[in-house]
Amino acid sequence: MSSSHSVHHKAASSPGGLIGFLLCGLALALAGALALAAQRAGPSPRGALLGLTTVLALSLLAFLLWWSWGYFNLRYSLEPDALVIRWASNRYILPYAGLDKPQLGGPRQPPRGLRWPGYAVGRVPDEEGVATGGPVFSLATRPAAEQVLLGTPVGGFAISPTDPATFLSDLETRRKLATGGSTQPRIQRRGLAGLDLWGDSLALRALVVGLLLNLLAFTWIAWQYPGLPERVALRYRYDPGFGLTLPGAPQPVGTVWRLPMLSLAMLLINAAAAALIHKRIRMGANLLLIGAAIVQAGLVFILTRLG
Repeated sequence: MSSSHSVHHKAASSPGGLIGFLLCGLALALAGALALAAQRAGPSPRGALLGLTTVLALSLLAFLLWWSWGYFNLRYSLEPDALVIRWASNRYILPYAGLDKPQLGGPRQPPRGLRWPGYAVGRVPDEEGVATGGPVFSLATRPAAEQVLLGTPVGGFAISPTDPATFLSDLETRRKLATGGSTQPRIQRRGLAGLDLWGDSLALRALVVGLLLNLLAFTWIAWQYPGLPERVALRYRYDPGFGLTLPGAPQPVGTVWRLPMLSLAMLLINAAAAALIHKRIRMGANLLLIGAAIVQAGLVFILTRLG
């Protein structure tokens, strides 16, 4: 075997892919049914509640799509100096120099987190007999008895190559050819999951607050819409003569939907700009997201004065 090329081992097949496909289909059907019911209910308290549940169903669908994608692209690649486990957009890089002797059989406990038959991705805490007795990270599609357990300085990794015997043989050859180097495993996150923004707690809090406030604005309009007057004031100005903030010219009540839509567009644009500049100008990215959250708060304040 040449040490200059990669050897790829697929994850063993299982019902996990079909189950993931069915779960995504059910989530899509649920989201579609809720969206249709919300449209029929129109702007009303019932419509607001249905709209909120639609958003939750779409969030569940997005998560299931991501998790199922991880099943279909799960690979174990033997690179020149490290084993690389590919799952979704993540790359788990395990240098050969830090691997203990592999063993057949996975952890005795199931991993925590979302899992279903034929698909086990998650963390098993404090598994004995692995490295220093640390956790095991499961990235497998077969039962524990058919898994391969790899020990590293930070814990174990349970995997399920299609042909464990061939995989172990190729792994041993790679370990003999490896030139040493780092022993510490590391994770590479690519695509959207690899954005530097996700590691900034302040930026994430500002983004979440902005999104929740915008969702509150849409919900408030839907809830209050039947009781709003036919014409509402969407602009306010400060009159120095009276020393008061006075409403502007009234507009048809249907235009009220423009406010949260424009605010959402601004929030998403700010979030995209923050993601692009965060690595170089962290403070600027945070200010963009904090400013967008403040705008959403102002939007909610204006809407509560419409009634």
